Amino acid sequence: DAQGRYWVTVRRLVRHDPRSPHMLFAIDARGNVVGSWPQPSATTASRWGLRDLAFDGARFLYAGCEADRIVAFDTQNGVWDPSHEVPVPAGLNFATMRALAFDAAGDGGRGSLWIGNLSSEHVELDLRGNLLRRVANVQPETYAAAFDPDPAKRFPDALTLAAAANAIA
Repeated sequence: DAQGRYWVTVRRLVRHDPRSPHMLFAIDARGNVVGSWPQPSATTASRWGLRDLAFDGARFLYAGCEADRIVAFDTQNGVWDPSHEVPVPAGLNFATMRALAFDAAGDGGRGSLWIGNLSSEHVELDLRGNLLRRVANVQPETYAAAFDPDPAKRFPDALTLAAAANAIA
């Protein structure tokens, strides 16, 4: 993030017990845990909690899970911020959002999020949850996604996807 921290999601410690929350940890460059927060209530029924994370480059960390929305964590204030959650449009069949990437240049420079799940198509949403684009999945078992913030280092409109087989599409 903007302070040089790494963010990690962790499955609850007591397996399948909703009273034991899934956690989000902030880790500094030396590997020290510098903050921890229970994941939001949207993950309570989940066996796994939050999946992929995407940072907007300034303040918000977005996260996908088994929910009808992408949750947002304010890294400056250390709180989950429902006002920045992004609804996933009805009709998109994402049982779990395993791949999530923030594109600062998306939606005309206002920022957008790409989501995908295993063999699903990849879709781009604006930060209000409106569908912008659909892209066919050419690599099954997609588990993570990322955009390089430096346009000189990426192909135009290329989304880097890491698959379970460690392949890059």
